[in-house]
Amino acid sequence: MPAGISLSDFYNILPELVLTGGALLVLVADVLMPRRAAALAGVTIAALLATLVAVLQFRGVRLEVAHGLMAVDGFGTFFKVIFIGTAIFTVLMSVRYLEIEGASPGEYYFLILCATLGMMVMAGGIDLITIFIGLELMAVSFYILAGFIKPNPKSNEAAVKYFLLGAFSLGILLYGMSLMYGLSGTTNLRVMSAIFAGQERDPRLVLAVILVVAGVGFKVAAVPFHMWAPDVYEGAPTPITAFLSVGSKAASFAMLLRIFLEGLPAMSTDWRLLFEVLAIVTMTVGNLAALSQTNIKRMLAYSSIAHAGVPADRCRGGHDPRRDGDSRVPARVFRDAAWRLHRRHRAAPERRRRRRTEGLQRAFVPASVCRVRDAPLHAVAWRDSSHSGLHGEVLAVQRRD
Repeated sequence: MPAGISLSDFYNILPELVLTGGALLVLVADVLMPRRAAALAGVTIAALLATLVAVLQFRGVRLEVAHGLMAVDGFGTFFKVIFIGTAIFTVLMSVRYLEIEGASPGEYYFLILCATLGMMVMAGGIDLITIFIGLELMAVSFYILAGFIKPNPKSNEAAVKYFLLGAFSLGILLYGMSLMYGLSGTTNLRVMSAIFAGQERDPRLVLAVILVVAGVGFKVAAVPFHMWAPDVYEGAPTPITAFLSVGSKAASFAMLLRIFLEGLPAMSTDWRLLFEVLAIVTMTVGNLAALSQTNIKRMLAYSSIAHAGVPADRCRGGHDPRRDGDSRVPARVFRDAAWRLHRRHRAAPERRRRRRTEGLQRAFVPASVCRVRDAPLHAVAWRDSSHSGLHGEVLAVQRRD
């Protein structure tokens, strides 16, 4: 047995071991039952449920595994439950989808389990090397899953874009991690935190923080590192799009919190400012870009980008929950204004088309009693009789000289 590793360490990573065994079992079942897609889905869900049971056994436990490579605590347990639940729903959505597309279910379910395993390692890792291994296990699985429907050109395009941009962002993230290791002499985040105390003004450490924020920003699809998300969401299989939007993003935020709250609390002044800017820009750009989308998956991609700004805002720290009520009125006003703008944008072509048909009912403003076409001044109110909620609402007012 390797030095520093004991049998208790293997017990403490029991959920990861159970999931690894389940992934290998799916491959074996695929060979033994090549035409039993539903049975393979059942084996996959059984492996995920067994992993969930193993995870729940560590509620309330707080310890380090293998001399600081991983941690078993409430933070990791919370995220692991989210990952497993998301994976189960993805498998349930995929059964019919794979049947329609005619794709091979064995490799598909195996990659879902591998991606889930990578997420769990990311959430439990307190060492840069452990986090990197989990990140790559998750990322490579998603690269393949995004292009799993080979006859679909958009799926192939999604996989290529995701891989190329993911490799580029990974280089930026690794550069920042290497600077952190070079300045501290360790890859353990908790040891690193004590070493960095008092080095807040070191420009090399500031550069490391900026690079790590940029690398993690790609994984959570924060603006301006979001350009991959709409194309990947549109081209990937629909269940994988859902898995990406929930599981992958939650794992990336778990990694972000581990690195910055446990490894870089001394630099909180710098990274709080970065997260404030990212949160504002991400929520603004994501919501505005979603208004003009005509493809539902691209619209959901931009919606997911906007949602990434909310946890980013909380990650900056210093948030007082008692102040949430102060933002309700501005938030409601912004939401209503955005919805009205979206409705007018989508309704304008429809109104022009329906004016040439009998689908619209014309109601003149009472002050306008003369003919519509020839009057020097008139106002016309349009309403669609098929939408009872719009009765009496003025949708278009025309003025003619």
